[in-house]
Amino acid sequence: MVVGAAVVVATAVVVGAVVVVGAEEGDDELHAAAISAVVIRVAIINRRLFKRDLMVVTLCEAFGMRIIRLHVGRKSDSCQHRVVETVKVTFVIEDAMPNRWVGPDITPKLLELASTGGRCEAGGQAVMSSATYPNHASFITGLRPIDHGVMVNRVWTGGEFVGSESIGPIGETIFEAARRAGMSTAALLGDHKLVGVTGAHVADVHWPPEGVRPDVELDEFRYALNQAVIDAYDAHHPGPGAVDLTVVHFNDPDTACHLHGPDSPEARERMRLTDSDLGQLLERLRPEWEDTVVIVVSDHDQETVWGEGFDLAEEFSRKGLPGIVEPEGTCALIIDGPDTATLMGLDGVDGALVLDSTSTLVWGPEGQVFGQWYDFLHGAHGGPRCREQVAVVGGGHPVVAELADALNHRRPSAVDWAPTIADLCGFDLSGATGRSLLSRSALVNRPAASPEE
Repeated sequence: MVVGAAVVVATAVVVGAVVVVGAEEGDDELHAAAISAVVIRVAIINRRLFKRDLMVVTLCEAFGMRIIRLHVGRKSDSCQHRVVETVKVTFVIEDAMPNRWVGPDITPKLLELASTGGRCEAGGQAVMSSATYPNHASFITGLRPIDHGVMVNRVWTGGEFVGSESIGPIGETIFEAARRAGMSTAALLGDHKLVGVTGAHVADVHWPPEGVRPDVELDEFRYALNQAVIDAYDAHHPGPGAVDLTVVHFNDPDTACHLHGPDSPEARERMRLTDSDLGQLLERLRPEWEDTVVIVVSDHDQETVWGEGFDLAEEFSRKGLPGIVEPEGTCALIIDGPDTATLMGLDGVDGALVLDSTSTLVWGPEGQVFGQWYDFLHGAHGGPRCREQVAVVGGGHPVVAELADALNHRRPSAVDWAPTIADLCGFDLSGATGRSLLSRSALVNRPAASPEE
C-alpha cells in the first residue's frame, strides 16, 4: 500500500513536470493543473489502492489546489491551459420576461443571482422571428432559425404549416451532444410543446412526458403553472449534483403579457411571482452551489398591441400577389411571395427580411398584429421590437466570473447559449454557429444585432 502510494506521488511529480514543459515561469496555475490531472489519471488506474480517492485529495491539498472532478482536459478557446472542473449547469428560460422590468421591486431573486455573477444590462438578442419556438430551438442548438428550420412557431413542410413540436429542430441539440459525451440531462418545461420543439425527449429526464399536456394546474392558455414545474422538479429531478445539465422553462410571464399587456400591473405581478419561483429553484441548487452555474434568460419581449389584425393574405389576394402567409403575432412569414420592394409598398408592412430563396419575414408599425385579432389579447411578439432578452449568469463555480466579464463586453444572441453550455459542461457542439461566451475571440464590444443576425 505504501509502496503504491509512493509510486503515484513520484509519477505525478515526474509526469507533471513533463506536461508543463514550455509553461511561462511563475505559471503556478498551469503547473498545479497539470500535476492534479496526472494524479487523477493515476488514481483512476490505481483505484484499488485508494478508497474514495483519499490519496488524490491529500496530494491535491498538499499542492494547495482545489479538487478537480469528473471532466479533466476539456479546453475552451479561452482556457487552452486550464483543466476544467466539474460544472453543473442549470439553464432557466422565463418566457417573455421583459429585460426592462428586471429590478429590485419585481425581480429581487434574479438580481441576487446576478450579484454572484453578472448581467447584460442591455439584454440579450432574440433571433427573428422573436417568437417562442424559434428562440428555444436556437437556445438548444446554437443555430439560426434558417438553419434549425423553426422560423416561426409553426413550420412549413413544403405543403402546409404544422406545429414545430411535431418536427423538432434540424441539427444536434445540447441534449443529444451531452448524451453522446456520457453526460446526464434533465428538462422540465412549463410549455409541454417545448419537449418536441427542443428535442427534450432525448434527455435522461423530461417533463411533461412525451410533451403531452400534464394533469396539473394550468394557466389561462392551458400551460403548466410555474409551481407545477417546481413540483415536477421535486418529483422527477434526481437532485443537485446528479445531473450535468438541467433546462427549466417558466411560462407564466408570457401568458400574463399576452392577456394584459407587458407593462400592465397584472403582468408585473405575474413576473414577481415568477421571480419567487426562481428563488425556490435556486434554493434547491444550494447543496452543490460551488459546482453550479445558473443561466437565466428570456426568449423574447412583448409589445402592447391594439386595433384590428392586418390580414396580409387577404391583401395578397386583393392585389393578385403570390405567396402563402403564416401570421406570427407582430410579424408574418411569407413563402414564395413578392419581392421586398413590393412588400414594402403594402399598407401594414414597415419592414422585411429575406431569410432564404423562398422565405421572407415582414413586420408592421408598433402595436399591429398580423392575422386574426382577439379582443382579449393585449400583448404580442414576433417583430424586431421584441428582441430584447434577459441575460443573467450566477452561481458558485469560479467560471461564473469569466461569464460575467463576457456579458460586460457583448450582448449575447440566443444562438450563443448552446455553445456556451457545451464549453461549460465539456462536450462538443461543433455544428453550432453561435459564439461561446467562454471564447476569448468573442470578448469584444459587439453592437446590437441587426434583424439579419
